[in-house]
Amino acid sequence: MPQSYKMKMFWRIFGPSLNKDEIDYQFRTMHDAGLGGVMTFFTYPIGLNDPINGIKNEQFLSPPMLEMFGYAAKAANRNNLRFGVAGGTGWPYGGPTVSLEDSAQRIRRVELPRDRSVLRIPPLRDGEKYVSFYSNSNQHLIQSELPSLATSEKVYAVITGPTYMKVKRPSLGAEGYVVSHYDRGALDRYLAAVTSKLLDAAPGSLKSIFCDSLEVYNSNWTSQLPEEFLRRRGYSLMENLYPLFEHGAVNSAQVRFDFWRTLAELHEEQYTKPLGEWCKSHDVLLEMEEYGTPPAPLTAYQYIDVPTGEQYEWKGFSFSRYPASGAHLAGRRKIGAEAWTWTGIPNRLADTLSDLKLCSDLHFLAGINELTGVDWAYSPR
Repeated sequence: MPQSYKMKMFWRIFGPSLNKDEIDYQFRTMHDAGLGGVMTFFTYPIGLNDPINGIKNEQFLSPPMLEMFGYAAKAANRNNLRFGVAGGTGWPYGGPTVSLEDSAQRIRRVELPRDRSVLRIPPLRDGEKYVSFYSNSNQHLIQSELPSLATSEKVYAVITGPTYMKVKRPSLGAEGYVVSHYDRGALDRYLAAVTSKLLDAAPGSLKSIFCDSLEVYNSNWTSQLPEEFLRRRGYSLMENLYPLFEHGAVNSAQVRFDFWRTLAELHEEQYTKPLGEWCKSHDVLLEMEEYGTPPAPLTAYQYIDVPTGEQYEWKGFSFSRYPASGAHLAGRRKIGAEAWTWTGIPNRLADTLSDLKLCSDLHFLAGINELTGVDWAYSPR
């Protein structure tokens, strides 16, 4: 079988803690087992520094860590293994280089509390601001009037600002805010600060960059949304915040549909497209799980070289069927999957070879034709 047809594994690096002898041993073992490559994925430390057993946790993107990553890329090539890397650590993309302004943003509604029947306006966190107030009888209250309102009617405030979400399962030194998935400037700054350093550490050796599923919880805002909403939908979002949050209001369904459709378009234009173009300009493929939050339209798959999914449901909607559909629309022949993630829950360590065979077949039925197994965990012998 050609090497390019053989399945690869997520090579899960904890710490990061690596040493050359162990890298060589693991890649020889992978080659002898018939694997075709690895997708390197840096994540959290699971052990304290233990030099006797080969464990030394380095800061993510530190010179020693990047030197070891470059060695791993050469070792993979020596063993005829395709070598890729996730474009960050943990997921989603983010970390200490992401400012509060570049982080994921949200718009939300809160009910204002009362102090002895008088409305009170609570202080906001860094980066937040009040953009609107309303009640069921008045959709456009003025903030200066609120303290004088002595009615029992509920009053709501609409607030924009950061989600404050931080990267899940980050490596040592990679802790920080998740980057906005609606802001190209924020993405460009992240790629320059993080992903480009991984490419520079392994010149000519990286075949692909991986972007995990979009788990940017509560992300539904960017500062350019009001302007873009008006341009694309033909009416003002900021004048329709009442029907956006009050589902029983007149035109609520239309406003909410237009709200999420605009966000989906912005995600494609401000994140997926520039990420795909960035990978192309650096001569690497983009493998991406384009689903979750933010919402991603099927048209975004035209910018992804290897649309990638997960899950096994093949008779209905699943996160394998969706990327397969996007891939067919975009004319992509190779359709990947994060294989076996959901096998054997809650006891994943009890998976049998027959379990993996069954789940692999279900992936194939869902339209997947390239599996990346979960996981090959880097662990000193």
